[in-house]
Amino acid sequence: MPKTSSQPLNAAERLLDLYEAAEIRNPDGSRRFGSVFTLRRRLKDGSLPHQLSEGNRKYLVTLADLEQLELADSPVAADSARAELRLAANRVLATSGPLTNDECAHFAALLRGGAAA
Repeated sequence: MPKTSSQPLNAAERLLDLYEAAEIRNPDGSRRFGSVFTLRRRLKDGSLPHQLSEGNRKYLVTLADLEQLELADSPVAADSARAELRLAANRVLATSGPLTNDECAHFAALLRGGAAA
């Protein structure tokens, strides 16, 4: 459902066309999310959600979706997320003790990418 004037968009929800998205730069000047061609390829393979502009002339994406895609593609981010998960697991163990078998199965299903029961 489109946002109305009473529901302002935050920066992550603002719609960008592919040219705007491709011009977002890293501090070193490199393209943060890739070229227009890279973004189109992501649209076509389904890894980047999008909307079409009025008149279906432009692909529109959100910064939040671009950032999510960036995280999914980053081996450094994946390693960092795994390290955070290990720290969180250690915190749970230290504060709550060992998990039950049901809790272990629940988290194992989540980590395998399956639906949690």
